[in-house]
Amino acid sequence: MATRTSKKPRPSAPKGSARVTPWPPEKPASKAKRIRCLVEAMTGGMWVTGVTAHQLAAAWGMSPKTLEADASEASRIVREAVATDDEIRARVLGTLETITQQAMKRGQLRSAIEAVRVLAGVRGLEAPTQLEVDGVAGLLQLAQKAEES
Repeated sequence: MATRTSKKPRPSAPKGSARVTPWPPEKPASKAKRIRCLVEAMTGGMWVTGVTAHQLAAAWGMSPKTLEADASEASRIVREAVATDDEIRARVLGTLETITQQAMKRGQLRSAIEAVRVLAGVRGLEAPTQLEVDGVAGLLQLAQKAEES
């Protein structure tokens, strides 16, 4: 039995990444599988509008117009499937994590810091920036609560 050695190795995900599959993935055998692959890229935070379709078209030897049409269909599927706030939140978190990684890889530290701030806000980790106290009575109540804790 002969082994296949003619295939060139595909680049894998960066170290520390949760993604296990290589990127770009191998060309799916059918249109339905291709669209499912695009849905997974979009929901996994790997899709960059205006960029990923052209990258995949080149990698898969396809027309960018064909892949853009498939991406439009995949995007409709994602919008229809994303019904709950938790699903939307998960998608936003994945996208923000991708943005942070790309900014850091390019040395764009200000962009990375801003993405981390937004990520913290979405996750509810943002510190309060202002404390409103209603007069002296409110300040006394706040001090009393602090003493009780």
